[in-house]
Formats: sequence, C-alpha cells, structure tokens
Amino acid sequence: MTLTAVGSMGPPPSYHWISPSRAAEVLGVTVRQIYRLIDTGRLPGYRIGAEIKLLAHEVEAFRGQQPEH
Repeated sequence: MTLTAVGSMGPPPSYHWISPSRAAEVLGVTVRQIYRLIDTGRLPGYRIGAEIKLLAHEVEAFRGQQPEH
C-alpha cells in the first residue's frame, strides 16, 4: 500500500544546494561578501547542521537582479 498526503501534487521538489564558495564563484564576489549578503537578508542562506548552504535557483535569481557593470 502506498500512502500519499491529502492534496499532494506528486513528489516533493528537489533542491540543488550549493556552498557559499560556489555561490561566490557564480556571482563573481568573495565568500566574505556572500556571508554579508546573507547577514543583511539580501540573499537567503540556510543552516543545515553546522554548514550554511544556498539554493542554486535563488543565487541565479539574485544574479539576474544585479545591474551589469
């Protein structure tokens, strides 16, 4: 027997987690700047155990909001 939650629309979405160092590479900034963006609330970061992780799609969305230099 398979149980499905009431109102379930299928399997839960998968998340692609990345490290602050990978986010820094994607955004072209330093890891320190990534932590500042997280601390100021401009970029969402998530504590998973002892580590801070970011969602790749949120980093990409942030990159898309930044003006070109």
